[in-house]
Amino acid sequence: MVYAADIRLSSSCLLADAIIAANNDRPEGGCPAGRGADTIILTRDITLDGGLPKITSDITIEGGGYAISGDNRYRMFYNDGGALTIHDLTMTKGRAEGDIIRNDDDTLKATTANPIGGAIVNWKGTVTISDSGFSNNSAEWGGAIDNWGELSITNSIIAGRGRYACSSSNSLKRNIGNFIQNGSCSPAFKGDPMLGELVAPEDGSLAYFPLLAGSRAIDAADDDYCPAANQIGATRPQGAGCDIGAVEYAAS
Repeated sequence: MVYAADIRLSSSCLLADAIIAANNDRPEGGCPAGRGADTIILTRDITLDGGLPKITSDITIEGGGYAISGDNRYRMFYNDGGALTIHDLTMTKGRAEGDIIRNDDDTLKATTANPIGGAIVNWKGTVTISDSGFSNNSAEWGGAIDNWGELSITNSIIAGRGRYACSSSNSLKRNIGNFIQNGSCSPAFKGDPMLGELVAPEDGSLAYFPLLAGSRAIDAADDDYCPAANQIGATRPQGAGCDIGAVEYAAS
């Protein structure tokens, strides 16, 4: 049996299979078996055609500047007691509708039937998000993220529809340099982050949501947590400081 701490997606190794392989440390589909804490490496943009398996182990998603779309039908990630870390990924068009979640934590009571977590639900696990962007995700609670576990967010933009873009029953473990549209989860900035329309370059390179001139996200990230390059490979920072989100603003 072939084991791999890194699972690279390909035409034969799909994201859903990679999550199962990482959860269970066994091969799935065209993906090698995971081994302990695993890293799933995206190699292209992904549009989901079905819901993804729950995450029950220690998994890092290396976005590589790519994007995952829920196609206005599916949530991206459901962390069920695992540890999920997300780097350099755009999550868009996630949707939670009619979810039924059995609540087995006595301190929380009852069953939840409300649509929650348009992009991510963290259910009694650990999620870490940095330098990422959430756009056009929707749910009644937690338009982008619904958290019941341990959540850290750094230098990210969350623009989600719903009662709260970010809904958390607990205080965030790390909450640094974030821009959350409706002010939920006590971000550094709230209001309109001024994202432009999706840019899809004709050469097939990465699609992204650019910051518009005048956005308060420009030069506003915490530089102590700023990577060397952004989602599309541009050096960070481009101005006086790093920008919040996945892509640096470029005046040109």
